[in-house]
Amino acid sequence: MGAAVELVISYDMRAPAFGAPARELYAAALDQVQWADALGFDSVGLGEHHGSPDGYNPSPLILASAMGARTRRIRLRTSVVLAPLYDPVKLAEDAAVTQLATNGRLLLGIGGGYRPSEFETFGRKLADRWRAVGETIALLRLAWTGEPFEWQGRRCWVTPRPDPPPPILLGGGTPAAARRAARIADGW
Repeated sequence: MGAAVELVISYDMRAPAFGAPARELYAAALDQVQWADALGFDSVGLGEHHGSPDGYNPSPLILASAMGARTRRIRLRTSVVLAPLYDPVKLAEDAAVTQLATNGRLLLGIGGGYRPSEFETFGRKLADRWRAVGETIALLRLAWTGEPFEWQGRRCWVTPRPDPPPPILLGGGTPAAARRAARIADGW
């Protein structure tokens, strides 16, 4: 028997100066993902970058929620959320709401990032990215239990609780990333 084929459509939302305006690209992406859902596509991938002159999507969870409102079954995969650039408690809340609003269709892809300019924009250190990814994944799992918890000296409580929590996929293109995913994530 042959390998299963997964049908995926991906968006980074780049809008070069010579192309259509960003609002038209976003409207077209929403229409296209609705069409892909009706045709049986398995998932849509949504990238993230910041400060790109071509308008690369900086908010994959917001776009996933909008796409979720226009679709019924297609899985919504971030590919990837740049975890070191987020407050992990806020990321846990945003992902929980996206998971609930899309009826459990979020696949939360997380990555460490690689563009120095993005880390400078958010006042973060590129050298700390993999430590931040590990801490973020640990916090997400703790936060989605629905119970109050301590994080860096703060009392936190992430509500509403996603049921089920979204799977956490770890991005990366190296053998070390695959090993890290096997240790701390639900997939790669």
